[in-house]
Amino acid sequence: TGWRTRDALGGNFLCSLFCALRFDVPSPVMRALGMRGQIFLQAGANEECFKDVARRASWRTSGGVGVVVPTALGILEVNACAALAHQDTDFKTGFQFGLTPGM
Repeated sequence: TGWRTRDALGGNFLCSLFCALRFDVPSPVMRALGMRGQIFLQAGANEECFKDVARRASWRTSGGVGVVVPTALGILEVNACAALAHQDTDFKTGFQFGLTPGM
């Protein structure tokens, strides 16, 4: 339906939580490349100030499954996710890409 023109988020304080369970993938080729699978849950809120985070109902949560791949730049994550708690203007499903730089 095109890009949404309404901004669903706004605030000056962000709080997020992330929990993942990683596991060996069944494919020997993927294991040889260092790939692992994961299931995850995440939650977050974007508020005007710290005191609003615990009492407001604007928390969003999502969960999903994905693949974790070590690269020369760091850890690459490719996930399929779905919103569990959301607002009407939020996307309900999608893909998430992440890169954690190597140390």
